Amino acid sequence: RSMRCSPRHPASTVIKLFVGHLSGCPFFSPFPRALEGDTLRIFAAICVVVMAITANELEKLISWFGPGQTTTDAIHTVTLPLVTRTPGGLLEVATVSTTEVFERRSLLKVAGINLGTTVSEIRVPAVFRYQIKLAPDWRAYVRDGKLLVIAPVVTASLPVAIDTAKMEMKTSRGWARTNGLTNLTALNRDISATLEAKAKSPLYIEAQREHARKTVEEFVMKWLLEQERWKTVKSADISAYFADEPIERFQGSRTGLEISRF
Repeated sequence: RSMRCSPRHPASTVIKLFVGHLSGCPFFSPFPRALEGDTLRIFAAICVVVMAITANELEKLISWFGPGQTTTDAIHTVTLPLVTRTPGGLLEVATVSTTEVFERRSLLKVAGINLGTTVSEIRVPAVFRYQIKLAPDWRAYVRDGKLLVIAPVVTASLPVAIDTAKMEMKTSRGWARTNGLTNLTALNRDISATLEAKAKSPLYIEAQREHARKTVEEFVMKWLLEQERWKTVKSADISAYFADEPIERFQGSRTGLEISRF
C-alpha cells in the first residue's frame, strides 16, 4: 500500500501507518501499540534499517543459487584514432614510481557561523617516465682515450601514468555541507595537471638524473662503440652528461680534445 507524506498525511501519520502494517506480524504485534512520539519514530527507523540489511543479505543469498544481476561493460572510440610518428625516436632513460595523495579542503562560513569543512582525498599509484630525444646532435669528447658524451636534456613523458585500478577516493562533509561529490570531482579533474607540474619540477628531474646517466652510458656502450672509429674506447672509460649540466670543464681546454657529433 502506498504511503506518502502530504498535508493530509504528515510524517508522523505515515510512521504510524508503517508501524500499523507491522502489527500484523506475530513478532512485532505486541510492540506498536505501546509506542508513541519519539519512541515510535526510533522504532520505525530501526525497522527500516533491519529491512534494508535483510534485503542486502537476500540479494547475496539469491546469488549463491544462480546468476543474479548481470553487468555489461563497453568502451567506444568516439573520435577517429590519430596516429603520429616520433621523429628520430625516443630513449627512455628512467622512471620514478610513487603513490601520490591529493587532498582538497573546503571551509564554508556564513555570517561568522562555521558550516563545516568538506575534506576530499584521492590516493593513486603514479609512474613518472623520463626520456631523451634521439634526433638532436649528441656531442662526444675524446681525451686521453676517454669518451665524454653530452646527451640532450632529459624530459618528462606526459601525461604521467596512473593506475586507476588501485585508486582510492574518499570524502567527508561538514555538518551543513552538501558538496562532497563536487569537491571530489574537482580534485579528480586536477590530477593530470598536478602530476605534470611535479614531473617537470627540479626535485623529480634531479631524482632521476643519475639513473638516466647510467642508461645513457649503457646505450653508448652498446651502440656507439660498435662503430669502427670508437672501438679503441673501453666501456669503463665512458662518461655521460646532459646538455643542462655545467660542461665547461670539458670544453675549456682544447689540448688533446677531439670533438665529434653523432
